Amino acid sequence: MRNARLILTLLLLALPTRALPQAQWTPFSDSKGQFKVLLPGKPAQTNDSPATFTLGTSSGIYVISYTDGHEGADWAQAVNSERDVTVQGLNAKVLGENETSLDGYRGKAVRFECNLAAGPVTGPATGQMRIYFNGHRFYMLIGLAPKTAKPEAIAKFLDSFQLLPASKPH
Repeated sequence: MRNARLILTLLLLALPTRALPQAQWTPFSDSKGQFKVLLPGKPAQTNDSPATFTLGTSSGIYVISYTDGHEGADWAQAVNSERDVTVQGLNAKVLGENETSLDGYRGKAVRFECNLAAGPVTGPATGQMRIYFNGHRFYMLIGLAPKTAKPEAIAKFLDSFQLLPASKPH
């Protein structure tokens, strides 16, 4: 799982992402991942393992990723490991974090800053990451924006994330 997240982080920085003009926010859902979220454009699936969807615009980068097969994992250890690998891969500095939840499932929200060398957003950036674990699947959302940008778009993206009913264990 650690290597997969490191690959995710490297993909975020290295893959060319379309720079799109200001777009209207529209819902995006993935039936296999059993989630839906609002985005300012249509993301591209940039990886299969872990399943990763990425959208880059001149005002932000949005990433949704999920992995299965984590039954019985220690929540704190697994979530902190995911956070650490991503922060390390972005060479980021954590500004703050807190526990959160989604549909009763525990999560972690992390705010960070980094310096992006390539991609649709370059230079000093601020980011937010949310990691959720619903008992069998980890979901990770990352939003990055130029440090000078207002954080409303990233908050809109993160706050719109929803699990579809089939993703919830019975």
